[in-house]
Formats: sequence, structure tokens, C-alpha cells
Amino acid sequence: MLYRTLGRTNLNTSVFTLGGMRWIDGWNEPYHEISDETLKQACEVTKHCLDKGINHIETARAYGKSEFIFGKVFNLLSIKKNNLIVTTKVRLKDSETVYSQILESLERLQINYVNIVDIHGINNDLDYNKVFSKDGTLKGLQKARKEGLVKHIGFSTHGPLDLILKTIITGEFDVVNLHYYFTFQTNYPAISLANALKMGVFIISPNDKGGMLYKPSQKLLNLCNPLHPIVFNNRFLLEDHGIHTISLGITKTEMLNIHLESIQNKNTNSSNSVRDEPFMGKLERDIKLKLEKELNNTPDYCTICGFCLPCPVKINIPEVLRLRNLFIAFDMKEFAVKRYNEMKPDDPWVTGESADKCVNCNECLPRCPQRLTIPSLLKNTHKLFKNAITKY
Repeated sequence: MLYRTLGRTNLNTSVFTLGGMRWIDGWNEPYHEISDETLKQACEVTKHCLDKGINHIETARAYGKSEFIFGKVFNLLSIKKNNLIVTTKVRLKDSETVYSQILESLERLQINYVNIVDIHGINNDLDYNKVFSKDGTLKGLQKARKEGLVKHIGFSTHGPLDLILKTIITGEFDVVNLHYYFTFQTNYPAISLANALKMGVFIISPNDKGGMLYKPSQKLLNLCNPLHPIVFNNRFLLEDHGIHTISLGITKTEMLNIHLESIQNKNTNSSNSVRDEPFMGKLERDIKLKLEKELNNTPDYCTICGFCLPCPVKINIPEVLRLRNLFIAFDMKEFAVKRYNEMKPDDPWVTGESADKCVNCNECLPRCPQRLTIPSLLKNTHKLFKNAITKY
């Protein structure tokens, strides 16, 4: 296993993190009741990951049964918890409620303190204000840290780049959890700023939100050959030393194998040798060039600069056109359609109005450096995705 220091936390963290969001019946209430099947799955997966060197576990009180599951797993496997780095997340609540949430999480996890507690989803200005208000979320976390219940404070985000940067620059957080992959590089300035402030950088959902890489299209497989798209994406991420760990939603022990392949050094006599850095050798660079060429050759390719925003009817134009890019360039039809259908104008997690709601105000047109005919592209993209829905 490869380890990196998680920013100013000084925690020596495995580059892969076991995420606890996807257990068999992990979302079925009541959350404290855990089936034998789920417990067996969680014990097998957790033990396998720990045996392979993973030492960071990520959960959240908003992940259904996850905290309860890990608490039982820790005891059943007799895990020495001092050897583990545990991250959990709290909801955006007032300081007193947040403090109570932390006490509940400790009881569920059956541990005395949590290495890292993240604020779960600073996604818009309303969330930001809840965090930093006089009696806000951050105050509750700071109280818990002062009492030794929490060692480090972080935040996760699905929000726009400007909000992420505004939150990072406060200097209040030790770790940031954010989306960044080969297929979504908009948040790179946030990684750079976090590094400058010596924050830990934790990449979340690389295999799902990164394009459902666990079920890639044949075209994407061909473009990444001889690597699996997951391996390429992992190496693309790990090439950057400012990225410290990557979340994996492992639900079967064998699923870890492809990720371990990402860090193995094929140029030694030992198959267990950790890959020598850099991760982007000639093979990976050639694949990257092929992928970029395919994107750039997409008709009406959008560079996702974001200059088209704001949209008066709340269409998330860059995201819609990014999904169009992936749909056409890499045949990522299922991912693009699924993600598009999740978008809602007031949803803080996947924000955006349906593209067919464009009113042809044309405010975006003079702001687009590529001179794309955005209104027609939006409506055509909606039709493209709508026609593909029946398959997915």
C-alpha cells in the first residue's frame, strides 16, 4: 500500500479509503438493526481492505446504517482502533445539535474519538451561512475538538468552485472532500489552494461520479486499453501529490484488486511492489492524449469554463454540456442520462434546471469564448438524453 500525509493533520493515510455508503441493506430503517448478511459482507470487506494496507475508513451519520455497521465490525474483528483513521460526517445543524450528533456517532462507532469529522455538504451559500453563523455547525465541532472528541475538522462539498474556494480560504478546515477526476477537472484550483494551506485533500466518488467507471462503455475500454478506465483514473489522480487519498465504495473483496493494480509497479520482479512514482508514465500519457483528442473532436465541444453563468432560469449550463461531451466522446450514455435526470433547480447536491427550460434569453451567448450556440445545444442535449432514457 502507498501512504501519504493528509495535509496538516499529519496522519499517514493510505491512498485508498474504504467508504461505507454502499452496504447491502445499509439504507433500510431502522438503522440500528443490521442483518447477518450485511454484517458478514462488511466484516469480509473491511478485513480484506485492512489486510491490504488500507487504514482510512469513511462513514457518515447520513449514510443510513453505516456508523452502526462499522461499530459492530470493529468489535467483531477485534480491530485495534488506534491503528485506524476514522472519518465521519455531521449534518448542517446548530452547534448544540452538531455536538450531540458527534456524541451519538462515537457511541455508534464504539470509539472514544474521531480522527476527522467533516461537515457534510457545504453546497451553496445557505449552507455556508449555517456553518459560520454565531451558533452554527462549526461552533459545535470546535467544542468537540476542544474536548478531545474530534481531532481534526473538514468539510465535503458538491458545490460550485467559487464556494469551495471561499470555504477553504477561511483557514478553518484541515481536510476538504471534493469531486475531481479525469472527466471533471473544474475543481483543480481548489486542490491547489488546499495544498497551499496545507490541507488534506480527499477525492470522493471517483468510480461513480467519475463516470460509472465500474461499468465502462466499450468505447472507453478501447480508448484506455490496455488499462481499465478505473486504473487510468486512479493513476491520473495519484500523479498529483496534492491528492492524498481516494474513496472506494468496495462492496465485494475482489473489487479492491483493480485498485491495487493502480499502484503496483510492473517493472520489478515482485508483483507486490508498490508502483514507483510518477504514476503517469508513457502508457498513461498516451491514453490521456487519446481521451483528450476524442473530447476535443466532439462537435460543439464545451471546455466547461463556466463563463456562461449565471443562467436566469437556473440551468447548470456547464454541467449539462459536460455530460453531453461525455455522452458523445466516450459513449458514457448511462452515466450522462442518470446524472442529468438527477439534476433539480433547488437541489444542493445536483443543482440545475432541465435544459429544455431554456427561454432563449441569449444572455449566455456573448459570454461564451467559444461562441457556442448554447440555447440550441441545451435543447438538443435534452432531446439526446430523453431519447436515450428508454435504455437506461
